Amino acid sequence: MRVVSHILEKFQKENMAKPYNDIAGDFCKLAQIEFTATGKNSLVNQKSFYFDADPTLDGENAVITAIEYVDPLQQARTLNNSQIETLNSMSNGGAMLYISDFQRTLIAQIPVRVLSTTQSVLSLPISSRNGKKTFTHFTTQKWQNCYVEFTDVSVLTAGNSILFRVYYNLR
Repeated sequence: MRVVSHILEKFQKENMAKPYNDIAGDFCKLAQIEFTATGKNSLVNQKSFYFDADPTLDGENAVITAIEYVDPLQQARTLNNSQIETLNSMSNGGAMLYISDFQRTLIAQIPVRVLSTTQSVLSLPISSRNGKKTFTHFTTQKWQNCYVEFTDVSVLTAGNSILFRVYYNLR
């Protein structure tokens, strides 16, 4: 048992693990990407969709401590009153969240389906995350360089959006 506690202590010290019931972050912010028929976020022209710039979430100002996909069961509409894409659409489209730094170097890639706290995720050994957020520790991110990429955008709807709840601590 002692070996396990040393390993856990090392993981917690290096921000690689947190207690299950730990607070996600001191602050929380919604970040969205709206899909359009034409323009910057056109479903016709691309498969990668970038977040708008948000200096509050950049690594020089914040440590991102958790990220959660907000599904229609949690919130009916997005910030601009559009509908939220369902987890099934996101999963069927092969949605992947990419976190990048100031030089556009990839820090992390996370399947969006594991960021849902309310819906079951068939690829996980448990049927639901039961409200458990995905804890992170990102310190060098540039938010406008972060994006969601899809292998198939045909399952998405122009006019709908994707919404994430980003937890963070100020530096």
